[in-house]
Amino acid sequence: MEMKTSRDQIEASIKNTFEKILKLYRSKAEEYSESNDDALSNFTRDAADTGLSPEMVLRIFATKHWRTITDYCDEIGDSSVSRKRSEPLENRIDDLITYLCMLKYMVILRSTVGDSPPPAKDA
Repeated sequence: MEMKTSRDQIEASIKNTFEKILKLYRSKAEEYSESNDDALSNFTRDAADTGLSPEMVLRIFATKHWRTITDYCDEIGDSSVSRKRSEPLENRIDDLITYLCMLKYMVILRSTVGDSPPPAKDA
């Protein structure tokens, strides 16, 4: 299959994707935090519970999406594989991009604060 496309088409796709990512983050923000005070509390709380860093917790959450994406890539052209997906692959990609944006923020925070995000307050 030939995939010829213009730079404008790719740019439009990127713009559309990041608009979706922002909407996705806003809709799932409550899952990522217990309050507006700590938008990363889901990761910091699980980090405290497991002894891992918040970044490692995020990596674990993101891995399920990456695995689905790599399975898709591995299965291209293999007609013997017929896997039903629980959600469209595009959604998994959007979820992974959201996690990567959050990881980027954690990296920036760690480099400016010198430590990981503060632990979540006890519920």
